[in-house]
Amino acid sequence: MNAMDIINIINAIVLIVGLPLILKATLYIGKKLQVIDHLERAIEELRISVSSLRGVIDGPISSDIRDTKERVVALETKVNIMWDWVSRRMTLDSQR
Repeated sequence: MNAMDIINIINAIVLIVGLPLILKATLYIGKKLQVIDHLERAIEELRISVSSLRGVIDGPISSDIRDTKERVVALETKVNIMWDWVSRRMTLDSQR
């Protein structure tokens, strides 16, 4: 066996093992890139959904909450005034 035969044997082994391995690695990398592309699309759709939801929350829901809070504060003020009036009335009635 001369040096040329050994080089040809090594070359054949590299081709037999290397080409399928390179093909498999290429397919694996392509599959992972496809997953990354899908995740990027899903994240973008989620970002759009969150933005539109934020618009809904900041718009009508936020103003409804403010309106409700103002109503509760006004109602609390009226109840406090009525309670003070009833308390004074009861105090005056008990003094008679």
